[in-house]
Amino acid sequence: MPKWNWVAMGQVGLTGWTKMAAKPAARAVARATGRPEAQILSLIGAGFLAVSLVDFLRQADTVVAAGRTGRQPASDAPAAGPEGPQPG
Repeated sequence: MPKWNWVAMGQVGLTGWTKMAAKPAARAVARATGRPEAQILSLIGAGFLAVSLVDFLRQADTVVAAGRTGRQPASDAPAAGPEGPQPG
């Protein structure tokens, strides 16, 4: 069975601005705790991945709920058919 590289997996969550923001914080925490900076970065990256996953699941739930209830955004009101409104 292959070994898992947990440090690399956590650091996948650090790209762009998140990596730049996490590096100074990880350096300070590593100095204070004596843990390797790479491990601290992986924990921060895992946190960003978790937040992204939660956000994705909330968005997916909103899409499913909208599909089930037939809700439409207020700015996208349903248009009348090609014949126009029917007299009632």
